[in-house]
Amino acid sequence: MKDIVSKKEFLEKVDNILDQLMSNQNLSVNHVADELHIQVQQLRRLLILTTGFTSSEYVKNYRIERAKKLLINYNFISVAKIGFMCGFDEPTHFSRFFKHITGITPLEYRKQIFAKTQPVIDSEDEN
Repeated sequence: MKDIVSKKEFLEKVDNILDQLMSNQNLSVNHVADELHIQVQQLRRLLILTTGFTSSEYVKNYRIERAKKLLINYNFISVAKIGFMCGFDEPTHFSRFFKHITGITPLEYRKQIFAKTQPVIDSEDEN
């Protein structure tokens, strides 16, 4: 880790690794630590110092944040497919986990986002 000089660079490296390995259902903090050439304990300590999250919490949150982006930007891709893209092996597991973290299902999240972005047509404008 001698080549990492800032928190920002460290997180960019972690995020790049997570992006590359995201669809791997067996992704673990061990994979991330191996890619960074550091011990799992060191990864955990560095992530707690830079983000306040343990390494496993960081990976889980990263998966959900990626899912949110995909749900918004690729509304033509099914929720199940997005779950697979984010490393969940079962759509029901993805939905339950997403709801546990966000309080709503992935489908509800997508509907909420698109309901906010749809233009409202005033009935008076139609005349």
